[in-house]
Amino acid sequence: MKFYQLTFQNVRGNWHNYKIFFLSSCFSVFAFFMYTSIIMHPNMRTDHLYEGIQAGLIVCDVIVIAFSILFILYSSSIFIQSRKKEFGLFILMGATKVNIIWMMIMEQMAVGFFASFFGIGIGTLFLKLFFMIFSLLLNMPTELPFVLSSKAIVITMMTYGAIFLLLAIFSALRIWKIEVIHLLKEMQEGKKETRSKKWLCWFGFACIGISYWLTTKVTMENIALYFIPVSILTTVGTYFVCIHSMIQVLQGIKNRKSVMYRYPYLFVVNQLLHTVKDNRRFFFILSMLTTIVVTATGSVYLFFSNTRELFRYEQPHAFSYVEKGIGSKEVMEKETVEKLFRKHGVNDFRYVTFIGIPATFQLDSGKESYATVIGEDEYNREAKRQSKKQIHPKEGTVTFIYYSNYDFLPKYPKKYIHFKVLGETYRFTYNGAYEGNAFNSDTSQRSGRFLVMHNQDFQKLSRQVPNHEKYVYNGYDLRDWNNTERLGEELQSHILKGTESVIRNNMYIYKATKDGGNLVLFVGSFISILFFLASCSTVYFKWFHNIEYDRLQYRALLKIGMTKQEIDKISRWQLGILFFFPVLLGSVHSAVALHTCQKAFFMKSSWLVLEVIAIYLIACICYFFFAQKEYMKHIG
Repeated sequence: MKFYQLTFQNVRGNWHNYKIFFLSSCFSVFAFFMYTSIIMHPNMRTDHLYEGIQAGLIVCDVIVIAFSILFILYSSSIFIQSRKKEFGLFILMGATKVNIIWMMIMEQMAVGFFASFFGIGIGTLFLKLFFMIFSLLLNMPTELPFVLSSKAIVITMMTYGAIFLLLAIFSALRIWKIEVIHLLKEMQEGKKETRSKKWLCWFGFACIGISYWLTTKVTMENIALYFIPVSILTTVGTYFVCIHSMIQVLQGIKNRKSVMYRYPYLFVVNQLLHTVKDNRRFFFILSMLTTIVVTATGSVYLFFSNTRELFRYEQPHAFSYVEKGIGSKEVMEKETVEKLFRKHGVNDFRYVTFIGIPATFQLDSGKESYATVIGEDEYNREAKRQSKKQIHPKEGTVTFIYYSNYDFLPKYPKKYIHFKVLGETYRFTYNGAYEGNAFNSDTSQRSGRFLVMHNQDFQKLSRQVPNHEKYVYNGYDLRDWNNTERLGEELQSHILKGTESVIRNNMYIYKATKDGGNLVLFVGSFISILFFLASCSTVYFKWFHNIEYDRLQYRALLKIGMTKQEIDKISRWQLGILFFFPVLLGSVHSAVALHTCQKAFFMKSSWLVLEVIAIYLIACICYFFFAQKEYMKHIG
């Protein structure tokens, strides 16, 4: 038999190891090829807007490559560990370490080549659909035509060819450092029962508990302050929980004879106590990776799922503009706006207006700030319609209203506030600051921040300010923002140059934000799926690391009279605990992190957090039953 024939025979013989590795690598190549095809598409170079999208896709390519490198390195390490006895036998039959290294390199290069070939092939089949969805999400005027880029194919083949070659060499060279006697004795060495320290287990739970408690204190203002201590405590706690907690639980079950001597705990607990030692650090790594990726994916999903509610709450009017001077019409005419509304079939709208007075004042930091002075009736009329808090200042007092929780609470601890109107200073008793968004805000600060005063005080002040210095707010409230994209675009086209800062076109902004969110979710979903496949596949490889030991246990259980169904149940328990322990721990961390994110950024729909976690867990359960069924074929 020639050397290359032996290599292919080894791949066939170890296909149970290479199968999941091959499929995961295929998907990695598939995702990289799809992103690269978009980047290289000639239509993506026709507009400066697409340059930012190309940069984002390049970042996605880098993330995919990073995941691929980590996955291949870890998989190769497990391959070597599980095949030490095989390599030892090859050396006894006359093979040198150089032969073994070349054989390993050829095996991984062969699998890598076919994974790249099939990944690009599958990508080519779905490329037209990918272009169509991508064009739809970006609302391109014309759909991206199907272009099979030779550059994308070459870049993908060269990138993954280099990755597979370098990592195959790096992994195979590890064999050089292993002595032959260690290769042969790998499976002869008995597995010792693992011990742990109870106080370290409780220390880990205490760290996680403290980090969870700290998350209850997180707000948008202090999230950066709490991020580092919470991350450190969670990481340290997770490490000690993964290293010590499972052993403590198993030993506790073992000491309880009433539980231990019942089927299937007698077999499951004893086997886990012997095998968990090799998996403890793996539990920690997988738990943290699950936390990071599920939290990142869930945060994006939460934000863009709440986009509509956030817009409607923070910026209640679909379209608004603020003019300086009563009747000035410096931005656009009211009749023009309403004519455009009716042109697009939007007849159910409500016109909102108020007259305000521009003012400046200084906060405690000494920084000058802008606000619009408004009467309580003007403010409360709209606040009542929106079921929001109403303000009732007494005569001689004023209340500061900032437009939302994203506009940080101003610090002003003094009893009196001084503000200027047309250079003249006015002194009022300060009632404090409250969040309120009965009207839209704009970048010119003509609207959004208000000093609300008693009606009589406002009338007195208003008489001292000429009409051409006053602000006039013009807003339009729509019950339904759906299908108003074209109206928003046409209104945007009527905006005069230089007046953009006093206009808030929420229909247009909402559309752009929603489109961007859909694109991020679509592109990011490939990375999430890649991580899911890679992480679950490493657990699958971990099972095969102990396959010889499990085969011995399987034969021993058959000899004492157990049926295949009973052994399958024991195996399902044992493999399930090894599979789901890090998944569940990481999911709990992610649920806490997502709930904190939701609370800090004032998002609605708490059930979305559960939806994100549930989708991930259901996918893990489906993968587990598939992988466990495949694994049992090689045990029996």
